[in-house]
Amino acid sequence: MTWRFIIVIAIAWILQILLGLLQIKSFNKRYVELRRKGKVAIGKVKGKLRAGTVVLIAIDDDCNIIQAEKIQGLTVFARLKSMNTLIGENLLKIDPVVLEKLDKLTLLAVTDAVNNYRTVTEGGET
Repeated sequence: MTWRFIIVIAIAWILQILLGLLQIKSFNKRYVELRRKGKVAIGKVKGKLRAGTVVLIAIDDDCNIIQAEKIQGLTVFARLKSMNTLIGENLLKIDPVVLEKLDKLTLLAVTDAVNNYRTVTEGGET
């Protein structure tokens, strides 16, 4: 009985690692695609007992958002989804009305992306 339990746990652990690697590969592939369009600001919020959120925001030379996507969830099955509400906004001057439409974790992740972008453009590191 004990060996079966250990084997099941080991298989589940290996499966989680493999699915996590697929998720990272998918995320990195999408990042490269967005990077081809322009600069990409990345923001994240870690969830402790709830879903974490990561946003990718592609901007043009004038800081206008040309593409925005987020990944939010607790599992390795979470995938990137478009955030069309941000497209056309200026990253550094996003309309508060638009921000009110975002859920709390997404708002925090977008705020982190803006702060990260400012830090990097001022010569700092995130």
